[in-house]
Amino acid sequence: MAAILNFAAAIVGGGIGWYDFDSNIEDNGNRATTAADYNVMRPVDTKRVRIYLVSYASLMLSMAPSEIVGAACGTAIFTDSRYETAYERNNIGGLLDEILRSLGNAGRLVSFLLFLFAAMSSTILAKYSTGFAIQVDLVRMNVG
Repeated sequence: MAAILNFAAAIVGGGIGWYDFDSNIEDNGNRATTAADYNVMRPVDTKRVRIYLVSYASLMLSMAPSEIVGAACGTAIFTDSRYETAYERNNIGGLLDEILRSLGNAGRLVSFLLFLFAAMSSTILAKYSTGFAIQVDLVRMNVG
């Protein structure tokens, strides 16, 4: 059960920064969003169902491929003892390294690129969004 909750938390944590929490807030007849440059300003009369469906489809198209690859990697642990040993020794990094070794030099390049961009890509959305969220809050509090 803990593994299921961890997986669900990872999915929510990856996508929650993209969600527009202010679905009922209007500012001078325009839509107010938490991050103006990657959320689209929508007219006030846009149907909530349409917003939900477009948002859901966008998140699924962007997140589902990596989740499928993650599920495949997790399943690989049970199908090959090499993968199980790599996971037991070095957790998910060891598993990915072992899987990518089968691709030869291309796998090493992918492994290096994953290492290089992992920290940046996992934190940039939150850092980037914080500035916009603060600006919106300041305007709402009539500070800025």
